[in-house]
Amino acid sequence: MARGRRGRTIGIKVRLDDFKTVTRAHTLAEATCDVELVTAEAMRLLAEYAPPRPVRLLGVRVAGLSAGDPPAAGPVAATGGKPARREGARADQLALPV
Repeated sequence: MARGRRGRTIGIKVRLDDFKTVTRAHTLAEATCDVELVTAEAMRLLAEYAPPRPVRLLGVRVAGLSAGDPPAAGPVAATGGKPARREGARADQLALPV
């Protein structure tokens, strides 16, 4: 992850086509900055939820940052106080386990 920050809680936010929003999260035993581990955990949470309707939006977050990490200034400071928009994979492009 950017700047070597490590987090313990992996969370997802799923917005369905009817705008219902559901969140799921899991806290790992140890903090991580491994992108593959975060991705695998997010995909596991999504598969466990098994959305009953088409997904409109999917967000992934990492929280519970390790003590001593610098405060997150990153993209917000660089864009004059506005969060930077990051493009990701479309929900219909994800290969979900069946």
